[in-house]
This record gives sequence, C-alpha cells and structure tokens, in this order.
Amino acid sequence: MTCHSFPIFGRSPFPGHNPTTGALDLGCTLYWLLTAQVPYVGDTMVSKVMAHREQKIPSLLAARSDVPEQLDRIFQ
Repeated sequence: MTCHSFPIFGRSPFPGHNPTTGALDLGCTLYWLLTAQVPYVGDTMVSKVMAHREQKIPSLLAARSDVPEQLDRIFQ
C-alpha cells in the first residue's frame, strides 16, 4: 500500500478539502502504520467512504495492546 491510496485517506479524499483533511489523512496513515490494517473497511468504494464518515474513530489500543494509552487518547 502506498501513502495516499484511497483506503488510508481521511474523510474527504476528493477536491474541496477543508483544513481538517490533512489531520484526518495523517490519522488514517498512523493507524495503518501501527496496525497494518486500514481503519475503515467496506465492500464497495461507497461503503468505505460512508464508514469514514459515520463510524467511530477506531481505537489503536483495541488493535494493538502495546500502544501507549496517551497516544490512543490523542488519536481519538
């Protein structure tokens, strides 16, 4: 997987990004780097976009128990 491939984008991978998009992209990339999993999954592109928008931010601790609690709080 390369950086900025769709599965690790934040909530708005399309033109018209708002100022928070970069932070969301970084958060999704951090999740992937620490867990080797994408933070949101779906069967179709639309379901993946909706998961980014509607699901809670996943816990790093739930995916990897050795992550410091403080990092998980910041991530949330």
